[in-house]
Amino acid sequence: MKRNAIITFGIGYHKEDVEVFLESVQRNNIEADIFLFAGKNNLTLKQELGGYKNLHIVRYHESLIPKIIGKALMLVPFTGKLYARLIKAIHKLGDREWIHQFAFPLLHFMSKRFFVLNDFMKNHQYNNYLFTDIRDVLFQSDPFKNILFNEIHSGIEPVKSRADELNKKWIEFTLTEDQAKSIYDKEIVCAGVILGSAWAFKWYIREFIKLTYDSLDTTINKLGADQAIHSFLFHSGLETVNKVLHDNQSGDIVTLHHEDISQYQWNNDIMSHQNGEQITIVHQYDRHPSLESRFKSKYKTYTENLKLVG
Repeated sequence: MKRNAIITFGIGYHKEDVEVFLESVQRNNIEADIFLFAGKNNLTLKQELGGYKNLHIVRYHESLIPKIIGKALMLVPFTGKLYARLIKAIHKLGDREWIHQFAFPLLHFMSKRFFVLNDFMKNHQYNNYLFTDIRDVLFQSDPFKNILFNEIHSGIEPVKSRADELNKKWIEFTLTEDQAKSIYDKEIVCAGVILGSAWAFKWYIREFIKLTYDSLDTTINKLGADQAIHSFLFHSGLETVNKVLHDNQSGDIVTLHHEDISQYQWNNDIMSHQNGEQITIVHQYDRHPSLESRFKSKYKTYTENLKLVG
């Protein structure tokens, strides 16, 4: 069994959107196979990113017939909802993998990614997985170094779900009333970075897919369902898994959209917490122009150095 895999998506992205991420993997000597799912841009990315170690660019695709059927039925909201309820009912009869392709047209792309991960894990054997955004994520050290067998990790944002209008809306149309109440007054757990053992991820994906089907008829093509389910699983689900949440004051993962970045310090050009502890994964750095400029300058310099050495 291979040790580590990084799964990410770059559909519609250009080289400039992903190279900070990739450069940070190489600079920190992270031993992992990187699987970057791309769309029509896959051939271009293969040409432009061919020099990166352990990078595999995979063509993302969906089954054509289920896609045509689903899109046609969704032209009328009433028939779309009936179709969703039918797919939901079939799934409840038992774990039928073939039904996923018929559910796909009903899902927003952000939710589809988790089904892609499910298929990937069934066909590959790795000890640990990092399922992550790519355009606004970078590494400052190896995220896999201390992962235990039963652990899954994610970052929290310094905002309660009830206080954020978007997250509150996503929770309302995705979860049941009781499920929503259980997380309204807890911090948002960001679905953009998820790290854990293969064992923990199998439990996570199993519960994620179940909740996706449970809400299929209320979340048709809606952004945010994945985020609501993710927060619920980390706060109120996954009873058999050790869930590790990282806050922005001391965690290995920082999620910066709502954060005041003046609290952080720099040690040898490494972003750190106030106590000097180095941050491992920096997420949403692009929400802060000065931080984005600093990181892009740092890794652009590294890119140019690689070209000179080459």
